Amino acid sequence: MAQTPSRPAVVDPSDLNIDLLKETDVGYWCEIFGIDPSQLRAAVQATGPRAVDVARYLRRKHQGGDRA
Repeated sequence: MAQTPSRPAVVDPSDLNIDLLKETDVGYWCEIFGIDPSQLRAAVQATGPRAVDVARYLRRKHQGGDRA
């Protein structure tokens, strides 16, 4: 019986984490979000390391959602 080829693993975007201790991660996510490392660190501090949460935070902040 022929073996079926294996599929590449599907990555759930909600499972992606930002590791601030890895410069490659910092550089990658800064480029993705269009921000500098200090902004990325502040966003991760505010939301935690999940990339989806950081993206949501940055989107709200950019739209002025953080105003009182």
